[in-house]
Amino acid sequence: MSLLLGGLGGGNGDPLPALKDDAWMYAAVDLSRLPAAGTRVCYFSRGHHEQWADRLGAPPAADPTNPYASCTIISVEVRTVAHAPYASIILSPAPDEPQGGAPAPAGDLFRYAFKELTNSDVKEPRLMVRKATASIFPAFGVNQQEQDLVMFDIKSRTWNFTHVYKGGRQMHFLRGDWANFVAAKRAKSRNPLFLLRRVEDGAFFIELRSSLDTPEAEKDRLLAPPLVLQEEINEAAAAAAAAAPAGQGQFQVTYYPHKETGLFVVPRWELDRALGVNWETGMQVRARKLQLHPIADEIPQPATGVITAVHQPISGWRSLEVVWGQSSTSSPTNAWDVEVVPGDNAPPLKKQKVAAPAPRSGDPSTTSHVH
Repeated sequence: MSLLLGGLGGGNGDPLPALKDDAWMYAAVDLSRLPAAGTRVCYFSRGHHEQWADRLGAPPAADPTNPYASCTIISVEVRTVAHAPYASIILSPAPDEPQGGAPAPAGDLFRYAFKELTNSDVKEPRLMVRKATASIFPAFGVNQQEQDLVMFDIKSRTWNFTHVYKGGRQMHFLRGDWANFVAAKRAKSRNPLFLLRRVEDGAFFIELRSSLDTPEAEKDRLLAPPLVLQEEINEAAAAAAAAAPAGQGQFQVTYYPHKETGLFVVPRWELDRALGVNWETGMQVRARKLQLHPIADEIPQPATGVITAVHQPISGWRSLEVVWGQSSTSSPTNAWDVEVVPGDNAPPLKKQKVAAPAPRSGDPSTTSHVH
């Protein structure tokens, strides 16, 4: 049985169109947190600056009386130049008021899975897929042990695979174009392979993460317009400081997820949730789930750590200092990115003085962050 997943193409037998930019980038990088148009958010200029701190230097001193600008998202566009993904976000100033509870969760746009390639995977004409990962494929019919699957890569090239199930060994394999795929992508052992199934039409996409992490891709990122430089940050800060009436005046910010510095446009309800916690030194915390986890045999556990300092105001950018895991140094962390571990029984730390609400300086790019 041959499956061009998603059923119909353009009505004339054409294959399914390439994966939409937004869905591909949601899967390829951490864009799954981007709030939608109409969302009340808090814009953090220090976070905006932080993603380019390696080029712009330390951000200006923080203003503890005005750590963020309250805004409404007018539009979000996710784009890519070659392999360089980014999001252009249009914001409009809005009244600084609490929002209340979290909105109802939206349905998933896709399901996806990762597999780290083995020596056998790149040398043999088939890919071995574990049971949990194989659940992304359509169910077999009665007595069926093979199905043909058509997949697309990031360049919209079509690949024809055969999904084979060995019932006696309870093993799943992808054959067909696998050897050609390995050769074309120059796949190597330990390269992460990405599989995506789009929910709306069932279309399948396949790519190596290494295809997105090359010197050429980094060059594309540096050239990708509009490149975030001091001009955009200054314009955004000026527009936010002007406190224009709600719905009047707009400004644009650009988020580059590859910089791994954290999303600086935060839903208001997330900030309100963080403000409702009495943060103290010695608390054991864990990182909140910030994106959809891939299908896997084992669900990854969130990182845990202990708060070593609390900076006021809590609504400021990276107001908590957290020692994560076995680290011996603390990392500046946003309060909305962590939660207190239930039944916290962490041993009390030596009494530490809570940091005064003084501006902090320094290049945040030199500190590891959990986001």
